[in-house]
Order: sequence, then C-alpha cells, then structure tokens
Amino acid sequence: MEAFQYTQASSISAAIATSAGQTNGAMNQPAKFIAGGTTLVDLMKLNVERPQSLVDINSLPLTQVESSPDGGIKIGAILQRIHRTWPWP
Repeated sequence: MEAFQYTQASSISAAIATSAGQTNGAMNQPAKFIAGGTTLVDLMKLNVERPQSLVDINSLPLTQVESSPDGGIKIGAILQRIHRTWPWP
C-alpha cells in the first residue's frame, strides 16, 4: 500500500473540494471517497487502487432518500438500508 492523505470531511462542500483537488492546492488528482462497507482499502493493499487522498464521508448527512422532480428517487451515498415505510410510488 502506498502512502496517502486521509481527511475526514466536515461538510459536503469540504468533501467535494477535497475530491476535486482544491484543498491546500496540494493534490493533482481527485480523491477517493471512503465510507463503511467498502473494499477500497483491500484494493489499496493489493495496489489495484492507489489514491493520493481518501476522504471519509461517514459523518456527513448522506442518508436521505428523496423524491426527485422527474419522478425518480435520490438515495444518499451512505444509506445503510431503506425502510419498508418508504412511500414508493
């Protein structure tokens, strides 16, 4: 596994800025997002993935399920399960 920078995102906008390589002007490529249940670390150990930066999004409010204007749904990036009470169309 190669060395990488780890950042725990404090907000959605901070996570996006870090991913875009805009934080501290130090990164040339986008970061990878990491949350629970990912195999990214395993792939890093095998040198299949070699991100320069990881952005931890576990603490962000990305667990919502919302209806979109076009009739679809938006599912949050770290939603663990959808409750049966969700009002499906």
